[in-house]
Amino acid sequence: MCPPGVDQTTRTPQRWYVVSPANQQSHALFDGSRYIEDVKEFLQGGESWDAFRKLAKPSTIARNTVPLEAIMPQTTQLSPIEGMPAEIMSMILEDPALTREDRIAFGISSKTLWTHLLSHAQQDARRSLALWADTPLICTGTWLEDLPETIYTAYPNVRAREQEYLKKSRRSRAWYGPCPSRGWNYRHIRGGDDTRPSCQETWLAAYEAVASETVPESYRPRLQETLAAASAGPAFWTQRDWILRNKTTKQFFRVEVDQPQNGQEPCVHVRSAPWLSLDRALLLRVCWGVADWESRCSRTQERNLKLARGEWAGHCFDVVEDLSFDVGQWRDVTKEIKEEGATCVPE
Repeated sequence: MCPPGVDQTTRTPQRWYVVSPANQQSHALFDGSRYIEDVKEFLQGGESWDAFRKLAKPSTIARNTVPLEAIMPQTTQLSPIEGMPAEIMSMILEDPALTREDRIAFGISSKTLWTHLLSHAQQDARRSLALWADTPLICTGTWLEDLPETIYTAYPNVRAREQEYLKKSRRSRAWYGPCPSRGWNYRHIRGGDDTRPSCQETWLAAYEAVASETVPESYRPRLQETLAAASAGPAFWTQRDWILRNKTTKQFFRVEVDQPQNGQEPCVHVRSAPWLSLDRALLLRVCWGVADWESRCSRTQERNLKLARGEWAGHCFDVVEDLSFDVGQWRDVTKEIKEEGATCVPE
């Protein structure tokens, strides 16, 4: 047994997590019910980490489709609060002291107020989109011994502690515990997973809590339908062509969204490469850890090392619609991504 304080990280298999440090969120790479130990396993299988919804910035958002006249009767004369300007109503609903239940209770008072509530829910859905966009993104292995330059730049205190750590003798380091980079990684992969309820789920839960006590049963399903539509966020599959942008390097690659079939989620992949999903394409370049060496051939070792020292690790990304994207000074790396994917991902 090792003495207290000794780092025992490498006594267990390396695990990989997609991490958004700025959001204190992470997503463990799984293959069914087990952790991915080698990132190559995810490239050849594994569950989605939903990169598209975390990064996409659609220009349109879902609208409610049920006429309000079919939900509740309109009052013959507006009350003073119903007659307030939309800007004032928005300020009321944006009050941070209000819970979603408070806002629901406010909205169900009349058709006019419900309309304002739906508008607020739509704005809330828009704010909940692309939470990982424009912030550093990295897929870390638990065996990592350092961090990419982009992370050191964003977290200079980690660099300073790392420099002090490297000045110690090997014996002193053994008693130090995990190196500062591993400590940084542990804090972020344990900070919180990305499985929080969606914006729509939180709104519908609040509605159910209020409506079950106050709304006549004949109105409940139709009110719920409009709220569900307003808080659903965008229908991502309405647009086919998208762009993944690396905002750190001014590079991009083209992405396609295939229409969902048989109730399944839409397929998001690199353009003209349906075998290379957006999730996998990003992992080709954002991983950072220790390569899981194979001794069979040097080419395999070189590929593993490249995966474990991703050139985009810690960079900032977003996904935008192709129609709204001006190439300008950006460089298209779609062909390069497909070539890299062909060496790691089965077609």
